Amino acid sequence: MKRPLSGYPTAMATNNRLSNSAKYWGGRAKETLGRLSGNRRTQYEGKLDQAKANAKDAGLDVRNAFRRRRARY
Repeated sequence: MKRPLSGYPTAMATNNRLSNSAKYWGGRAKETLGRLSGNRRTQYEGKLDQAKANAKDAGLDVRNAFRRRRARY
């Protein structure tokens, strides 16, 4: 696997992004299913899954920003 200039592999970050995206869309589906069936618990679990996936993506963005900044110096 090729390494970018910063020295960190890109495949792992891509896998994390895809995993978070899958969790987000799974949460969307769960929320919709809960809304259609009238089950509030399922609906809120779906919203929670979406929030977790978004938080993980934000964490990846912060981590990558620090890595890019460190790689410049």
